[in-house]
Amino acid sequence: MLRRMRPPSFSGAICLKAAADPLLVDKISAVCAMGSLAGIRGSMEYLFLSPEADEYARLIVLANYLPLVKKYAGLDRLFFAMAHDNWSANAAENPLLPGVRKTGYAQETLRKLKAAQRKWAERLLADTTFRAEVFAELSPFMEKEIAAYDVLSVAQKISSPVFLLHGENDNVIPPQESVDLAKELRQNRLLLSPFVGHGDSRVSIGRIPDVFRLVNGFAWYFRNISA
Repeated sequence: MLRRMRPPSFSGAICLKAAADPLLVDKISAVCAMGSLAGIRGSMEYLFLSPEADEYARLIVLANYLPLVKKYAGLDRLFFAMAHDNWSANAAENPLLPGVRKTGYAQETLRKLKAAQRKWAERLLADTTFRAEVFAELSPFMEKEIAAYDVLSVAQKISSPVFLLHGENDNVIPPQESVDLAKELRQNRLLLSPFVGHGDSRVSIGRIPDVFRLVNGFAWYFRNISA
C-alpha cells in the first residue's frame, strides 16, 4: 500500500496526478509536493520570458524544444553547450565540488553555426519579444506535456491531504503554481518559504523563524501519514 509521496518539482505534478487516479486514490495517505507545478504552460512561459527565470533552466528548455521547429534545428547543440558552461561555472565556485572547472563549449559551438542560426541564437538570448514569438511557435509541440502535467484538472479527485511547500523565490517554477493548486485541492496546507529555493536551501540567522514554519508544515504532513 502506498503510504506517502514526497516528490519535488516536475515529478510532483506527476505524483499528484497519480494521487487522483481511481486505482490509487484510496491507497495514498498523504502527499508532500515541493516546488510543484499546477500546469506546465505557465512555468514554460515563465522560463521563456521572465528576466528573473533561472538561466540554466531556460537553456535546457530551449535546447529540448527548439529542434521541434525545423528552421531552428542545430540550435539545440549550442544551448546544451551553454547549459553545460553555466552549470560548470556555478559548480566551480562550490567548495564542496573540488576538481570542477569552468568550460567554454558554447563559444566553440557558436563558431560552427551558420550565420542565420547565430542571429536566431543571439535574439533568443537578448530579445524577450522574439522569445515570445518562438514560444508561440513551439507551443503546439508542447500539448502532450501540457496534458501530462495538468494537475488542476484532476485536483478535486485527490482525497489525501497535500502539503504544498514552495520557495518564495523559486525562479524555475513560480510559487504561484502552488498557490493555484491550493485553491483546488480538498485538503491541503500551503507554505511559501524564503528558506528554500528550487531544490536547495538558503540558511541565515534572519531566516531561523522560518525553520519553525517548516517544522510545523512537515508536522502536519506526518500527522496525516500516521492518521
